[in-house]
Amino acid sequence: MVSPSDRTRLGIERLDGLGARAALGKLARQIQLVPLVATSLPVEPNPKTAEYARRHGVVLLRAADIDRILDWVNTKRTYATLLSYLEQLKEE
Repeated sequence: MVSPSDRTRLGIERLDGLGARAALGKLARQIQLVPLVATSLPVEPNPKTAEYARRHGVVLLRAADIDRILDWVNTKRTYATLLSYLEQLKEE
């Protein structure tokens, strides 16, 4: 995690909510931002981590989820399929 003072020092801007939409301009109406955290661990994350992610709309991708998405890429699944899957994971 980057502290607010480090964000300023490093020139990192947080792209969430209206800030992201404003920064992206016209492109913001054509895309959907989905915050993701990926892990190579095959097990469920710590319950506190999972709850934090759920409260903040962050999708946690485990190794099996990443493998499934890679299979979809290889079989040319649609972007809508991916977004639907990410929404499902967000609610878990």
